[in-house]
Amino acid sequence: MKKAVLLTLCLILVTAITALAMGEIGALTASIDDKDTVTITGQLVEGAGKQVTVRVTDPTGNIDYINQTTTDSEGNFTFVYKLTNAIEGTYQVIIGGEGITTPHETDFYYQPPDIGDVNGDDKIDVVDAILVLRHIVGLINLETEYGPGALVRAKMSGGIGEPNVGDAILILRHIVGLN
Repeated sequence: MKKAVLLTLCLILVTAITALAMGEIGALTASIDDKDTVTITGQLVEGAGKQVTVRVTDPTGNIDYINQTTTDSEGNFTFVYKLTNAIEGTYQVIIGGEGITTPHETDFYYQPPDIGDVNGDDKIDVVDAILVLRHIVGLINLETEYGPGALVRAKMSGGIGEPNVGDAILILRHIVGLN
């Protein structure tokens, strides 16, 4: 009788531990590269083939990204997207989904490159001026090639709207020390 009670208690304990583990996320990370591409990865323990949802909010609290995916055979999931609201600050990432009892959170910090650094390579050079000119004549789209912050970085003259020849000239003047 004592063996049966002990065995029953062990089975209940194992079932409870397994149920708790199913909702756990391991190694949740979020990062952003120099092209404003955000990558969010993680693993749902005991979660092969489960639905996972992500919501990313920008520093002002607006939703920047929301999506859903299915975990692979090992419970891994990945979300990749281009930053929508290129606002400096901390972006909050919340992961929830099938079998996850408590949403998991992480964050990443976005620091936009300097105005004039159109391609985001941490230097203002003639390449940046050429990119602005190529954008003006329609050979490239700065936002498509270098992320949503590229147009802002191209506006050396400040303000809003599309960069113009004056912005390219201001970048060149900056390079030679005239600004």
